[in-house]
Amino acid sequence: MRSAARSARARPLGASYGVAAVNLGCAKRFRASAADAARNAADVRDLLRTRLSLTDAEVDRMVRHRPLGALATVAPKLAWPQRRLGLDEAQLKKVVLLNPSLLSKSIEDNLAPTLDWLQARLDLDDEQLRKMIVALPALLGYSVEDNVEPKLQWLQRRLDLDEAQLRKIVRLDPSLLNKSVEENLEPKLYFFERELLRGSRAELRDWVVKKSPCLSYSLTNRYRPRLEACRAAGVDAKRVLSYATNSDEIFCKHTGIDPEDLTAIRESQTLILNDFSAARVVPCATGGKQLVASGAFPAGAVLFRFAGELSPVNIGDRSLQVGRAAHLLSVPPEEPWVYLQHSFEPTVSLIVDPVAPVATARTTEDLSDGAALTIDYTLHEWEMSGDGFVCSESGRRVRGFKHLSESEREAALPRAAPHIREMHLAAAED
Repeated sequence: MRSAARSARARPLGASYGVAAVNLGCAKRFRASAADAARNAADVRDLLRTRLSLTDAEVDRMVRHRPLGALATVAPKLAWPQRRLGLDEAQLKKVVLLNPSLLSKSIEDNLAPTLDWLQARLDLDDEQLRKMIVALPALLGYSVEDNVEPKLQWLQRRLDLDEAQLRKIVRLDPSLLNKSVEENLEPKLYFFERELLRGSRAELRDWVVKKSPCLSYSLTNRYRPRLEACRAAGVDAKRVLSYATNSDEIFCKHTGIDPEDLTAIRESQTLILNDFSAARVVPCATGGKQLVASGAFPAGAVLFRFAGELSPVNIGDRSLQVGRAAHLLSVPPEEPWVYLQHSFEPTVSLIVDPVAPVATARTTEDLSDGAALTIDYTLHEWEMSGDGFVCSESGRRVRGFKHLSESEREAALPRAAPHIREMHLAAAED
C-alpha cells in the first residue's frame, strides 16, 4: 500500500495532462471524421436522388446493407456503365437499383473485365450485351470463374449443346445464370426428360433451344399441375412443353382441359401429404376394411395426397404400380389409401407423379358422407400379383390391364395411367 502510494505521488503531474491532451485530440479528429462521413453520405444520397430520379424509399433500400463509398468514386461508377453499355436513364436506374453493389466495385478490376468476358464468351454485340445486363443486373456481381463459366459448361454438357446453341439459350433467357443447378435447373430438366419426353436427350435439347424461357417457370406451380391435368384428361404430356410459356387460359383452351380442373389440381399441391382427414377406414361387408368419405364432396374435389417408398417389386395388396417397373409402397404399411376398394366404375381417380413419388386422389362424382372410395386397379396395375382378386362389387376376377379383353382395353386406355399406356403400346408392337 505504501509503495503504491509513493509511486502515485512520484508520478509527474504533467503526465496526466499529456494523456488528456492526446485523448482530446483524438476525440476532435473522430468528431470531424464522423461529420465528414455524414456529409459524404448525404451528398451520395442527393446524387442518387437527382441522377437516377430515386425516391427516398428507393435510396434507403440501396444503402441499407452497405455504404456506397465516397462521392468522388460513386459519380464515375454511375457514368461508366451508362457509357459502356449505352444505357438510357431508365435502364441505368434499373441496373443500379437492382444491383447497388456495382457502385462499390472497381471499374478496372471488376466491372470492365466481367463485361468484356461476357461479350466474348457469348459472342454478344453491344445491343445484346446491354439487353442481357438490363435483364439481369446481378450478372455484374457474379464471379466468372466460380459461377458463370461453370454454369455454362454444365448446361452445354447436360444438354449436349454446341457453342451456337449454348449462346442462343443464354441470350434468350439470361436468368438461367441466376438459377441454382442442383435446386432449380437439374430438377426441371429431369422432369422434362423423364415425364414429358420419355427419356429423349436429343428432344430435350431441341425443346430447350427452341424455348429456353421454359426453364424460368415453376416446377411446382406450373409444370406438375399441368402434367397431372393432361394425364387426367388423356392429353399428350408434350402439350405441357408446347404451351410452357403461355398462360393457364391459353393452355386450357388449346388442350381442352377444364380450367376448374387445373385449378383444383394446383390447389391440391397445398394439401399436407398423408393427411387422410377427408376419409376414414371402416369394416366392409366381406369382412375386410374399406375407405369411405368422411363428409360430402363435389365431383373433382381433391380428397388427399399420399407418398411412400418405391420398389421394383410388386408386393401385392399393399402396393400401387406407378411406373413400368415401379411400385409405391405404403409407409407405414397400412396407410388408409391401401383400403381403396376396386370398382370398374370408381368414385376416385388417382393421378401419380412417379418422380416425387406422390399420388393425388380426386372424386369422379358427387359423394355423400360415408360413400365408398373406390378406384379401378386395372388402370394402374399391368398384372396383379398371384391370380389377382375377385371384385366384391361385380364378382369379376381382377388380374390387371393386361388381362382385360381387347374391347375393354380400348375403352379403358384413355383413362389409364401413363405407364399402362406405354406398356400397352410396347405389347402391341411385340
